[in-house]
Amino acid sequence: MPGTTPMEAILEIAVDSGFNFAGATNVEPLAVFPHYEEWLSAGLHAGMRYLENPDMLPARRDPSRFFPEAVSIIFLGIRYPVNRLDPLPSSRHGRVSSYAWGLDYHAVLPPAIQTMVDRLRSLAGFDLPFKTSVDSAPVLEKPLAARAGLGWQGRNSCLIHPVFGSIFFLAGLFVPLNITGQPDPVPDRCGTCRRCVEACPTGCIRPDGTIDAGRCLSYLTIENKGAIPRDLRPLMGDWLFGCDVCQSVCPWNAKLDDSDVHPGFQSPDAQMMFPNLEKISRLTKEEFKHTYKTSPLLRAKRKGLLRNAAVVLGNSGDTGALPVLGHMLREEVEPLVRSHAAWAVGRLRAPEGRQMLSQSLRREEDPSVLEEIQIALDGAN
Repeated sequence: MPGTTPMEAILEIAVDSGFNFAGATNVEPLAVFPHYEEWLSAGLHAGMRYLENPDMLPARRDPSRFFPEAVSIIFLGIRYPVNRLDPLPSSRHGRVSSYAWGLDYHAVLPPAIQTMVDRLRSLAGFDLPFKTSVDSAPVLEKPLAARAGLGWQGRNSCLIHPVFGSIFFLAGLFVPLNITGQPDPVPDRCGTCRRCVEACPTGCIRPDGTIDAGRCLSYLTIENKGAIPRDLRPLMGDWLFGCDVCQSVCPWNAKLDDSDVHPGFQSPDAQMMFPNLEKISRLTKEEFKHTYKTSPLLRAKRKGLLRNAAVVLGNSGDTGALPVLGHMLREEVEPLVRSHAAWAVGRLRAPEGRQMLSQSLRREEDPSVLEEIQIALDGAN
């Protein structure tokens, strides 16, 4: 590409490969790594123990450890839709984070990256070795992407691009190419705005711009495989999977046009945006896998999604949901789901719910479910 700089050529290739933007940085150690260690030491990563794996920490501090041949890291952004927090079709539906409305990004990004690598190899004239990072590698992608000049980490910890906001997936491409000098950092433009902090349902955004994962609805409804703490269940509201509140209220996302969203994430099915909770409650393991085989919702696993559905129904205030919850209490094989269904029945505070709980108390054998039933009955007194 005559007359263009290496970074300009890479940006053109990135856009042609389906990405919205790109930037590059070196593989030098991260100056902010001590802040990450402090976050871990405080236990703010909740149950995500893999983040503290001592074998992975050297690569998180020094990205050259991830791929020793690398000289540069190309960071690539690809848009998904903004969640405008539209009203639910009814109280029997749940709300899903917009990143999960379409295909699983782990299926969309690798082919786009491969297309880009093929173009880079053609441009470089040799079989370019590479390694990728798409949120599962031991790489601190957001601070590295900020160092690549793609934005700043906002008050809610999200990387915010001055044009594309924070509604995008981020991928790193480690290559043995000397692409660019270190770009100027984008200054923090959050200013005095605190909309994300004030809107967060659980108050999980800390003053230093980090997240208390154990209170974050995205963690609780997806990564967390156990019980949701009782005090946080009412704060879930209607969030079945993930949470977009801090990004939806961010001024940098207010004027985004979803016309530039990748085709794999466009035109979402209403059933993926606002799933019917009664249908979810009756899914067998096979039906769950078939329904969500191409969706990020598969990550929550069946028992996690049904657990979440029970909580959302309990938060709905709709006593018409009691038959669905009663079915969960009677027929569901997973104790985790039955225990949350018991909580939900108690939360709806209806006489028929109390009868339902009393009947379940007589036949239930699992200690965790029995505890939830008893607490629900005590609360109904």
